[in-house]
Amino acid sequence: MAPGTEKRRQRKQCCGHRACLRKKEETMSRRIVNRVMAAVLLTACILCGCGHSSKSLTFQVQTGDAVKVTLETTEGYRLSEEEGTVVVKKEEEQILQGAFLTREMYDENVTMMQFMEGVTVTEGQQDGNSYLFYEYDGDTGYENGYVLMVAGSDTGVFLAGNSPKEDAEKAFAALHFEKSE
Repeated sequence: MAPGTEKRRQRKQCCGHRACLRKKEETMSRRIVNRVMAAVLLTACILCGCGHSSKSLTFQVQTGDAVKVTLETTEGYRLSEEEGTVVVKKEEEQILQGAFLTREMYDENVTMMQFMEGVTVTEGQQDGNSYLFYEYDGDTGYENGYVLMVAGSDTGVFLAGNSPKEDAEKAFAALHFEKSE
């Protein structure tokens, strides 16, 4: 090239034929569709990461009932079974551990909690299940927990732990018990 001249790129001009114009329109449409699809996929990926996650275990208990235990795991909770008991942990700390009860055992625990000296009891409902929350701070240290009757069943649940009250309440709020078919 001679000095002082610039090399210019020229775009190839459309010849104006219908087939050429149609091809150009299809290319533009494909680009728009691809961009929209990319945006939708990105949004779906983001929403999946922010969704709820949970873990469920079903226990065949001595009453003959099958009880499904579900724990919302989005806050870092973990649900496991250890020798027939329900265990809820957050990171490596055990928050609650529980065993299943017959109706008679449930009634005995409720009576004992209500009349035991030094025990504070609060009644409540969760997912249609009646429960008692108890706290005890005595010679053996601080303990709290729940005695719950699974709705529509003959099965109760006794959950206990030594974690602070707020930790136990948050873990219990993430737990759900239901009679399974």
